[in-house]
Amino acid sequence: MGKMKIEVTSMALQPTPPFVRELVVGLLVALLMTLSSVHAVQAAPGDLDPTFDSDGRVTTDFAGNSDVAFAVAIQTDGKLVVAGWAFTSTDYDFALARYNPDGSLDSTFGSGGRVTTDFAGNSDMAFALAIQADGKLVVAGRAFTSTTKSDFALARYNPDGSLDSTFGSGGR
Repeated sequence: MGKMKIEVTSMALQPTPPFVRELVVGLLVALLMTLSSVHAVQAAPGDLDPTFDSDGRVTTDFAGNSDVAFAVAIQTDGKLVVAGWAFTSTDYDFALARYNPDGSLDSTFGSGGRVTTDFAGNSDMAFALAIQADGKLVVAGRAFTSTTKSDFALARYNPDGSLDSTFGSGGR
Protein backbone atom coordinates (compact mmCIF):
# COMPACT_ATOMS: atom_id res chain seq x y z
CA MET A 1 0.00 0.00 0.00
CA GLY A 2 1.15 3.58 -0.58
CA LYS A 3 2.03 6.23 1.95
CA MET A 4 -0.19 6.74 4.97
CA LYS A 5 -0.67 9.84 7.07
CA ILE A 6 -2.78 11.01 9.98
CA GLU A 7 -4.71 14.24 9.51
CA VAL A 8 -5.69 15.90 12.80
CA THR A 9 -9.19 17.41 12.71
CA SER A 10 -9.81 18.30 16.37
CA MET A 11 -8.07 18.47 19.74
CA ALA A 12 -9.21 18.85 23.34
CA LEU A 13 -7.45 19.16 26.68
CA GLN A 14 -8.61 17.14 29.65
CA PRO A 15 -6.99 19.00 32.59
CA THR A 16 -8.89 17.36 35.46
CA PRO A 17 -7.11 14.63 37.46
CA PRO A 18 -6.87 11.74 37.19
CA PHE A 19 -7.18 12.25 33.42
CA VAL A 20 -4.74 15.07 32.67
CA ARG A 21 -4.12 14.51 28.97
CA GLU A 22 -4.46 15.80 25.43
CA LEU A 23 -7.04 14.25 23.10
CA VAL A 24 -6.65 14.21 19.34
CA VAL A 25 -9.05 12.97 16.66
CA GLY A 26 -8.38 12.72 12.99
CA LEU A 27 -8.25 10.65 9.86
CA LEU A 28 -5.99 7.84 8.73
CA VAL A 29 -5.50 8.53 5.04
CA ALA A 30 -3.95 6.29 2.39
CA LEU A 31 -3.78 6.94 -1.34
CA LEU A 32 -6.17 9.89 -1.00
CA MET A 33 -8.87 7.64 0.48
CA THR A 34 -10.07 7.91 4.06
CA LEU A 35 -9.78 4.50 5.69
CA SER A 36 -10.84 5.03 9.25
CA SER A 37 -10.94 7.45 12.14
CA VAL A 38 -8.23 7.57 14.75
CA HIS A 39 -8.57 8.84 18.31
CA ALA A 40 -5.36 9.21 20.32
CA VAL A 41 -4.60 10.32 23.85
CA GLN A 42 -1.29 11.75 25.01
CA ALA A 43 -0.29 11.59 28.67
CA ALA A 44 2.69 13.88 28.11
CA PRO A 45 3.78 15.73 24.99
CA GLY A 46 4.73 13.09 22.44
CA ASP A 47 3.82 10.07 24.60
CA LEU A 48 0.68 8.04 24.01
CA ASP A 49 -1.23 7.23 27.21
CA PRO A 50 -1.24 3.44 27.78
CA THR A 51 -4.26 3.72 30.12
CA PHE A 52 -6.37 4.65 27.09
CA ASP A 53 -7.23 1.45 25.17
CA SER A 54 -3.86 -0.06 26.29
CA ASP A 55 -1.87 1.74 23.57
CA GLY A 56 -3.15 5.33 23.68
CA ARG A 57 -5.29 5.13 20.55
CA VAL A 58 -8.53 3.61 19.34
CA THR A 59 -10.30 3.25 16.01
CA THR A 60 -14.03 2.73 15.77
CA ASP A 61 -15.93 1.08 12.95
CA PHE A 62 -19.57 2.01 12.37
CA ALA A 63 -20.76 0.10 9.32
CA GLY A 64 -17.70 -1.48 7.78
CA ASN A 65 -17.10 1.42 5.42
CA SER A 66 -15.43 4.82 5.58
CA ASP A 67 -15.89 6.58 8.94
CA VAL A 68 -14.54 10.04 9.81
CA ALA A 69 -13.98 11.63 13.23
CA PHE A 70 -14.06 15.40 13.03
CA ALA A 71 -14.82 16.84 16.49
CA VAL A 72 -14.16 15.84 20.09
CA ALA A 73 -15.56 17.07 23.42
CA ILE A 74 -15.07 15.99 27.02
CA GLN A 75 -17.97 15.50 29.42
CA THR A 76 -17.67 16.50 33.08
CA ASP A 77 -17.49 12.79 34.04
CA GLY A 78 -14.39 12.32 31.86
CA LYS A 79 -16.18 10.53 29.03
CA LEU A 80 -15.18 11.52 25.51
CA VAL A 81 -17.65 12.23 22.73
CA VAL A 82 -16.52 12.19 19.10
CA ALA A 83 -18.65 13.39 16.16
CA GLY A 84 -18.18 13.03 12.42
CA TRP A 85 -19.79 10.87 9.77
CA ALA A 86 -20.08 7.23 8.77
CA PHE A 87 -20.90 5.67 5.43
CA THR A 88 -23.94 3.49 6.00
CA SER A 89 -25.48 1.33 3.27
CA THR A 90 -25.96 4.10 0.69
CA ASP A 91 -24.70 7.45 2.01
CA TYR A 92 -23.01 9.31 4.87
CA ASP A 93 -24.85 10.03 8.13
CA PHE A 94 -23.97 12.01 11.26
CA ALA A 95 -22.00 9.66 13.52
CA LEU A 96 -21.27 9.98 17.24
CA ALA A 97 -19.34 7.71 19.56
CA ARG A 98 -18.85 8.01 23.31
CA TYR A 99 -15.88 6.52 25.12
CA ASN A 100 -15.21 5.79 28.75
CA PRO A 101 -12.01 7.37 30.14
CA ASP A 102 -10.17 4.07 29.50
CA GLY A 103 -10.95 4.23 25.74
CA SER A 104 -13.68 1.58 25.68
CA LEU A 105 -16.98 2.43 23.99
CA ASP A 106 -19.67 3.49 26.46
CA SER A 107 -22.39 0.83 26.12
CA THR A 108 -24.97 3.17 27.74
CA PHE A 109 -24.76 5.50 24.73
CA GLY A 110 -26.78 4.70 21.61
CA SER A 111 -26.17 1.19 20.33
CA GLY A 112 -22.94 -0.14 21.79
CA GLY A 113 -21.51 3.36 22.19
CA ARG A 114 -22.39 4.54 18.66
CA VAL A 115 -25.17 6.66 17.12
CA THR A 116 -25.89 7.53 13.48
CA THR A 117 -28.45 10.07 12.27
CA ASP A 118 -29.83 10.48 8.76
CA PHE A 119 -31.33 13.85 7.80
CA ALA A 120 -32.67 13.77 4.26
CA GLY A 121 -31.57 10.49 2.72
CA ASN A 122 -28.41 11.97 1.22
CA SER A 123 -24.97 12.56 2.72
CA ASP A 124 -24.93 14.18 6.17
CA MET A 125 -21.67 15.25 7.81
CA ALA A 126 -21.05 16.53 11.36
CA PHE A 127 -18.23 19.03 11.85
CA ALA A 128 -18.80 20.48 15.34
CA LEU A 129 -19.91 19.25 18.75
CA ALA A 130 -20.84 20.96 22.02
CA ILE A 131 -21.98 19.59 25.37
CA GLN A 132 -24.66 21.61 27.16
CA ALA A 133 -24.69 22.03 30.95
CA ASP A 134 -27.55 19.50 31.16
CA GLY A 135 -25.44 16.87 29.35
CA LYS A 136 -27.26 17.12 26.03
CA LEU A 137 -25.10 17.07 22.91
CA VAL A 138 -25.49 19.60 20.10
CA VAL A 139 -23.98 18.59 16.77
CA ALA A 140 -23.69 20.85 13.71
CA GLY A 141 -22.81 20.04 10.13
CA ARG A 142 -24.38 19.83 6.71
CA ALA A 143 -27.04 17.74 5.02
CA PHE A 144 -27.10 17.31 1.27
CA THR A 145 -30.70 17.74 0.12
CA SER A 146 -29.81 16.86 -3.47
CA THR A 147 -26.68 15.91 -5.37
CA THR A 148 -25.80 19.60 -5.77
CA LYS A 149 -27.28 21.38 -2.73
CA SER A 150 -26.47 21.16 0.97
CA ASP A 151 -28.13 22.81 3.95
CA PHE A 152 -27.03 23.61 7.48
CA ALA A 153 -27.83 20.66 9.78
CA LEU A 154 -28.19 20.71 13.55
CA ALA A 155 -29.18 17.88 15.88
CA ARG A 156 -29.50 17.61 19.66
CA TYR A 157 -29.08 14.36 21.52
CA ASN A 158 -30.04 13.30 25.02
CA PRO A 159 -27.22 12.03 27.27
CA ASP A 160 -28.09 8.43 26.27
CA GLY A 161 -27.55 9.19 22.56
CA SER A 162 -31.22 9.35 21.56
CA LEU A 163 -32.41 12.36 19.58
CA ASP A 164 -33.98 15.04 21.78
CA SER A 165 -37.58 15.19 20.51
CA THR A 166 -38.08 18.64 22.11
CA PHE A 167 -35.54 20.13 19.69
CA GLY A 168 -36.45 21.07 16.12
CA SER A 169 -38.36 18.37 14.28
CA GLY A 170 -37.70 15.12 16.11
CA GLY A 171 -34.34 16.29 17.43
CA ARG A 172 -32.95 17.75 14.20
